[in-house]
Order: sequence, then C-alpha cells, then structure tokens
Amino acid sequence: MKLIILITGLISFIIKLFLDLPLMIVGLFLIPFALPFSKNNHLPKWAEWCWGNRDHGNDGENFWGTRTVGWPYWFRCYWWLAIRNPTFNWSKYVLGIPLSGWPQTVFGNTEVDEDDGITGWHFTLGDFWEFRFIGYPYRLLGRDFCVKLRFGWKITGKQPGEHAQFCFVPNPVCAFTPRIRT
Repeated sequence: MKLIILITGLISFIIKLFLDLPLMIVGLFLIPFALPFSKNNHLPKWAEWCWGNRDHGNDGENFWGTRTVGWPYWFRCYWWLAIRNPTFNWSKYVLGIPLSGWPQTVFGNTEVDEDDGITGWHFTLGDFWEFRFIGYPYRLLGRDFCVKLRFGWKITGKQPGEHAQFCFVPNPVCAFTPRIRT
C-alpha cells in the first residue's frame, strides 16, 4: 500500500510540474531546511507562504497519518509538503480566489467522490469554474483505483469569503473505494 501511495503521489507531482515547476523544484530543496524550524506544525513564515499547508499543517490531514503509519515523522511531513501537496499555500492563497458569493450553477453530479465510490462528473460555474471527473474504476494488484480529473478552482460547496484553491489533478491511478451493494 505504501508503494501505491508513493507512486500515485509521484504521478500527480510529475503532471503538476508543468504548471509551477520552478517553485516546486525550489520546494524540494527548501522544505528539508525549513522543517527543523517549524513551529505549531507549520513551516517558518519565509517558507510557509508558498510551500506550507495552512489548512492542515506539516503532517497533513487525518487520512494522511493513517496511510503513512510507520513512516518517520520527518519523511511523512516532507512527502506531504513537497510531493503530495507541493506549493499548497501558493495554489490556494496566491492562485486561489476568495469567493464573493455568486450563485453556483452545477451541471452533472456534485456527489462524485473516489472515497465514496461514486463515479461521474460535474462542472460548476460561480465566481470561477471547477470540473471534476471520477470514472473507469479498475483493480490492480489487489487494490481498487480509478481515473480522477479535477481542474479549475475548488468552488463546489464553498461559502462566500472562503478561498477556493486552484487545482490541476490528472490522476490515472487514484485510490478508489467501491460502494458495497446490499
């Protein structure tokens, strides 16, 4: 499982390289130097503005801790900040937009979700736009995967004043949790 996490993170990382390559490369080398100076689970200010994760800290969301049990703490933080979510603060708070509350028009199914086993697509228009596709589930090496495409700004379900993160996620090996039929 840990190998799959490493591979899927690398695939997303490689594709996103074309969007903000210079900052990502700097982050690969800067984050190891910034991590020892972290306070309250965040990088120092000189690194946090771009390479930190204001929403979830250096060690990531709850699911990340579960998926990386046994990893050395420093490596888990490095992988979260430099590979899994490179330039998070840059994409959310610099490239992202504060939502003004324009009405959202949704085409498709907003409930599509790889963790809930719901395939489909949706396109949302509001302050900006978001496209999300989850489909083509398949099984490989005893694990379930799907194709995930997510482009634009994460505006679906956000409230006025929240920041919508810019995203570019073409992931052909996204972990997928099939729905159990009863």
